[in-house]
Amino acid sequence: MEDVYLLGGTVVGTIVVFLIFAVSLLVTVGLYFLPGIIALIRGSRLTAPVIVLNILLGWTLLGWVVAMVMAAWPEPPRRRRY
Repeated sequence: MEDVYLLGGTVVGTIVVFLIFAVSLLVTVGLYFLPGIIALIRGSRLTAPVIVLNILLGWTLLGWVVAMVMAAWPEPPRRRRY
C-alpha cells in the first residue's frame, strides 16, 4: 500500500496543507463566536442570551448580526443604591 501525500507528494507539502487548514479552522471558529467573546469581555448583562442566540442561530447571517449588535450595544448606566 502506498503512502498518500498531498501537494505534489511531499511530507512538507502535506504538513503545510494541514497547518493552513488548522489555522483557517481556528480563525473561522473565532469569528463565529466573536459576539459571545465581545459580550464576555465587556461584562454585558446580555452575555448569556448572546451566546445562546449565537449557538442556535449564528449559522444564519441574520442571527450572527443580531448577536453582534446585542453584544456591542451600550449598557445603560447602573443606578447606585444609597
